[in-house]
Order: sequence, then structure tokens, then C-alpha cells
Amino acid sequence: MKTTEEVFEAHIAAFEDGMDAIVSNFSEESVIVSQKNIYKGLDGVREYFTKFLDNVPEGLWDSFEITRKVIEKDIVYLTWEAPPWVLLATDTFVIRDEKILYQTVASHKISTELA
Repeated sequence: MKTTEEVFEAHIAAFEDGMDAIVSNFSEESVIVSQKNIYKGLDGVREYFTKFLDNVPEGLWDSFEITRKVIEKDIVYLTWEAPPWVLLATDTFVIRDEKILYQTVASHKISTELA
């Protein structure tokens, strides 16, 4: 059985492999809560990440840096930045049964197009 950290690391690595890889880390019971919306189930996860990835400016991934990661049992708390576009962002993940069950997302960013 995968650990919380292994599931989280697979999620981060999935961004290099595309949408299907990203969605594979979630389940039909998954919920993502962002500043603008709540996304439920695999269709909602796909909708959220489609909006996010469609609005990532060129160069963002080159400046992406995880600034803090805390793992406690089935919870991952993350802060990250991608200057100059995202000055501060935080995600919290609840991982159960090898899937991301809940994710919350909040950020302070220059571009308002990022989900």
C-alpha cells in the first residue's frame, strides 16, 4: 500500500505526464475546494486541472518551488510559489486508500486566470 507521501509525490510527478496521470491520483469521491469553486468527482477534478493548466503562463513551471511540505498521517500541507505569477500558494491534501480524497487550494497571484 502506498504511503501518503508516495501518493503526493505521484501527484506532483503526474504533471509531467498529462491530465490522465493527474486525475488517476483522485477518486470519484474526491473534492477540490478552490478560491472560486468546489469540484467533485473525477469530472470535477478534470475540470479544475483543465482550467488550471490552460491558464499556466509560459515559464511558471521553471519558477515553481515548494517552500514547505508537512506530512502528518493522511494529511499533506504544502506552500509553494512561482514568481512572478504566484507569490504564495497553499494546498492541503487528505489522502486515503491511495487516492487524494480532498484538496484545498488558495493562492495570492498576479494572474487571476489561474483557477
